[in-house]
Amino acid sequence: MMTELQLSEIRHYLLSKKLPIDILLEVQDHFVSQIQDVIKDTNTSFETAFEKTKENWARDLKLSWNGSMDLEDSTPFMRTMRRKIEWSNARKALKYITIHILIIFLSAFFMNAKAFEVSVSITVSAPFFYALYQYIRHYKTMELWRKYPNHILTLHQTSMFLFFSIFAVLMNFLRMFFEAPEKLQQTLQFQNSQYSISELLLLFALLLFLISVMWFSIISQKKYLEQIEKVKPFLKYLS
Repeated sequence: MMTELQLSEIRHYLLSKKLPIDILLEVQDHFVSQIQDVIKDTNTSFETAFEKTKENWARDLKLSWNGSMDLEDSTPFMRTMRRKIEWSNARKALKYITIHILIIFLSAFFMNAKAFEVSVSITVSAPFFYALYQYIRHYKTMELWRKYPNHILTLHQTSMFLFFSIFAVLMNFLRMFFEAPEKLQQTLQFQNSQYSISELLLLFALLLFLISVMWFSIISQKKYLEQIEKVKPFLKYLS
């Protein structure tokens, strides 16, 4: 068993690597396990085993700037985890995006003009208001990260607010749609489109962008709420 002082040394070292706290907790478990294995196998001291473990993780935890728009130094391990998390959230969101697009197409074929107008407006707007509802419902938890500006609690915390940034895009799409909803319905029915090519491309690009961003944000909210519960016990160690 490790002492609290030894665990504190590991925590401070990992915090110096600017790891998100939820990821830090996982890495900390690996550090503890590897240090214990080294002590057991070589009958050495904690300090020696700790240094050996740091050497093993040196490449993954080396802070550097990789030339991206994010000017903050990070580690290869963190960048890898960020890509995995974003890809995982995107795959989960894709299921709901597909369902929403399918609903819009089916509405065009099986609903009259007024019902189609209502269906599309609800289908496009609902994810935004659901994300807003979740934010208000869990306001204190979702704003918890602001109390720790020097640390990232979880990589999900940046993406969960994306839905706010597209409100103007949502209003612009609805404005274009409500001007002549029958034009979109006829287009989806593969009749002669009354849209110009540029208008059609813009409308579909806005539609896909809106639904994608909103569902990505909703998935990120869900994952943030899950991860933050794991992080909360660790917050007492943050300055």
